[in-house]
Amino acid sequence: MKKKILFVLIALSILGLIDAGYLTYEHYRNIIPPCSMHTWFSDCGAVLSSKYATIMNIPVALLGAMYYVAFGFLCLLLLRKQTKLLSIIFYIVATLGGAASLTFIFLQFFVLHAICPYCMLSDTNLLVMFGLVVSVAWNQASDKEEKRITVEKS
Repeated sequence: MKKKILFVLIALSILGLIDAGYLTYEHYRNIIPPCSMHTWFSDCGAVLSSKYATIMNIPVALLGAMYYVAFGFLCLLLLRKQTKLLSIIFYIVATLGGAASLTFIFLQFFVLHAICPYCMLSDTNLLVMFGLVVSVAWNQASDKEEKRITVEKS
């Protein structure tokens, strides 16, 4: 994994942690954050007070904050030393984040019919992070394939 990409992923993890941390803070204060995009479907209250906003009484925002901390920590570990096991864990965690993001986007658009901009920021952030990880993995795989073909030809 390239160091530049890992630094970008760390920055995105910090951004996500700030967003998820804010939502967690507001959750425990029992306050719905102000949210007006001046559109008919923007409704943080509907999203943040829905049954999908918690999992076993744990706010999804808190789970998101924990995810961002864990992902950032994995990036720091990969900056220090890249091992096969750590890379596999990293790809699995990134995939889980991407899948969770798609699930939450689906719930907002098609189940709740309401959008929380703070939630969408986190969901978009997770998709960008997942996309970066996939593109790096794809490039690494194609580089290895090119090297293998070159070795076989010689």
